[in-house]
Amino acid sequence: MKKLFVLRRPKRKWLHKQQGYALFQLGIVLALLLIICTLSLPRFSFLQHRLVRTEIEKIMLMFRYIQRMALACNQDQYLQLYLQQGWYQGVGHREYLPGGVKFFVLPGVYGPPSHPNKALTRPTTYKNDRVTFYANGIIQAGTIYLTDKNNQVMYALSSAISPISYIRAYRYDIASKEWVAV
Repeated sequence: MKKLFVLRRPKRKWLHKQQGYALFQLGIVLALLLIICTLSLPRFSFLQHRLVRTEIEKIMLMFRYIQRMALACNQDQYLQLYLQQGWYQGVGHREYLPGGVKFFVLPGVYGPPSHPNKALTRPTTYKNDRVTFYANGIIQAGTIYLTDKNNQVMYALSSAISPISYIRAYRYDIASKEWVAV
């Protein structure tokens, strides 16, 4: 009987399965996660700003709705603000502020936005935290202030003293310390 010779390749150590990850590989993964987290923080800040602005726009729409209800019903209507509880109610509609938004004024900010001449102390200038919408379409003059939970942004909604009522929204620019109409 003849013996056949079979050629075998020599075993290479680097072809064996690894039993874990090298410290270098873990470092690379952690660095990538750190970069992703760092890039997402400004976007999160943007979302907080957008949340406050959206809430101001929602209150503005509520103002317009109640103003039209006062005209249609030919009687005064009201919007009551509950500052500590974080909600407001008018014409049978109750709206809650989202978790990241509150009625608040930043320290050292001057108002009202159209003519900032005195330091703000309260999140609203309406008497008894109540906005009156008169039957003739006039809205009581005053301002509501909202901030985010981190006090990084502040918006205001203002109804001016005027024979024809208009509602205007403002954003406080912390860097320049000025109100900007939005």
